[in-house]
Amino acid sequence: FQGQVLPLEATADPALQTILTEINRSLRLLAVDVTFWRSSRQPVTQKQRQQQIGARLAQLGQFLDMLSQQLGD
Repeated sequence: FQGQVLPLEATADPALQTILTEINRSLRLLAVDVTFWRSSRQPVTQKQRQQQIGARLAQLGQFLDMLSQQLGD
């Protein structure tokens, strides 16, 4: 999936570069969060991991909104 995202060096716009960098970082962290969630055994830990995943997805949604605005819809 990450290979399908616009390469970071493909843009000269610093604002767009920043957004793409944050999206890339968040996707990598989301993958780690999901791995930890899948390996958790305790219900409390699973719930904490699910909340973290939800927060990460919300953050990604915000970055995607920013990207859409930057690209002019």
